Amino acid sequence: MEEMLADELLDESPITSDAYQQQVERIPLFTTAGGEEIYRQKNSLVVKLPPGRSAVTTSWLNGGQRDDLECIFNHTIPYYVDDESDLEGGNLFSYLSITAKSLGFDASRCAGLLTAASMENVSIVSRSFRGVQVTAVVTGGIDINGGRAGRHCILLSGAWGSENDQWHYQHYCADQC
Repeated sequence: MEEMLADELLDESPITSDAYQQQVERIPLFTTAGGEEIYRQKNSLVVKLPPGRSAVTTSWLNGGQRDDLECIFNHTIPYYVDDESDLEGGNLFSYLSITAKSLGFDASRCAGLLTAASMENVSIVSRSFRGVQVTAVVTGGIDINGGRAGRHCILLSGAWGSENDQWHYQHYCADQC
């Protein structure tokens, strides 16, 4: 019998029961002065927002300016996805909704983005000046064509900055080198 990693099983069949969610390890990474909790869960980085936080995102799921979001997440897509029809749910919006639910959130109160970068490769930097805190959460990685001589490929995604209680999210992905 062939062994399967837990991550492979999660990519194939999401488990959304409350009992399962309590068993999924949340790895705390950082808490901002404003109370935003940043953690890694499964293949996602999650920023859990305090109630009433205003957010501006470019997400297909609840994107734009919102005052009612519980979280913003960045999720690594499974390696076998060639286009959105390969995603669970058959399209980007459905997949983001399924991912939000699998993280234990109401999908109508989350914004999320997808990337090829691993959530294991994360850097968080936070600086304050004159009462304004800016926090950057950045993921990165080098894929197959990025490892060849003469070719440069860096995947960057995810930067959150808190200014006047608003979260701004920009997504940069240069994965087609």
